[in-house]
Amino acid sequence: MEVASFGGKIYLGAYPRARIYEYDPSREWRLGVNPKEVWNGDAVSGDRPFAMAAAGDRLAIGTVKKSGYLGGRLLFHNPRTGRTEVHDKLVKDQSIMSLAYRNGVLYAGTSVYGGYGAAETQTDARLIAWDVKKGRELWEKTPVPGERTVSSLSFDRQGRLWGATAGVVFRYDDDGRFTSRRYTPYNWPQDGGYALADLAFRKRDGQLYGSMPGVGLYRLDPRTWKMTVITDARSIGWPCTQTGGCSPTTAPNCSATHPPAEPAHPAHRRLPRPPGAGARWRAGSFPAEAYITTHRV
Repeated sequence: MEVASFGGKIYLGAYPRARIYEYDPSREWRLGVNPKEVWNGDAVSGDRPFAMAAAGDRLAIGTVKKSGYLGGRLLFHNPRTGRTEVHDKLVKDQSIMSLAYRNGVLYAGTSVYGGYGAAETQTDARLIAWDVKKGRELWEKTPVPGERTVSSLSFDRQGRLWGATAGVVFRYDDDGRFTSRRYTPYNWPQDGGYALADLAFRKRDGQLYGSMPGVGLYRLDPRTWKMTVITDARSIGWPCTQTGGCSPTTAPNCSATHPPAEPAHPAHRRLPRPPGAGARWRAGSFPAEAYITTHRV
């Protein structure tokens, strides 16, 4: 579950019932008092608070519903008043998995997955732009057709929005265009493909850092899209077998040696295969093929 710093307080998301706790680090830790519960989603079928972001004078929170239910909610918690505003059914049968805020607009990445046991009805995760002041949706788009969860969002120094799925990194520009590159294949499960990737911009060196199944921890140059693997998948819980396959019990979707299959979406075009493609992952190297696409929606 997510943790965020906002207004000098620490907010902790808890499972189940999508509980949100507020902790004041300047005061003594006292269970039930500090941190204190400021939201409980039990009455509205909330279960997992996967995303948090400062949105002006409020904290935005994205949730997934409880087992057996599709969808999720977008919450805005006001620490000054203690009130929480709830928005439901932003995208049909989709939950809110990632958030990023800039210049009065909150961007939300969704997932087709809901609570465990709820069969998904959609195939494409969406990106939503939300006017925080007016409390309404500005637009809704598909960043990468076929990807079922937008797990993470982050702005770079130029104000461009970057996002990550389980195998793809994408960028959204102000002209309405998405550019994406696939770095590893991923077979989406039928149930519960939640926060599978992370992505964050680091101001100090101007690079993006993230993690992805089948890759591990990586650094991405936003100018060239070059990925450098820092710690491979086997070191952070996605171990692969000696032959490059993956254990069905520990890493069913990891790919250490095999390049991605030809993409199904017609907008993708093959990039040149780099030297060493097909070799095992090594820190500082990127042996897999990648695909890049640009489309406007």
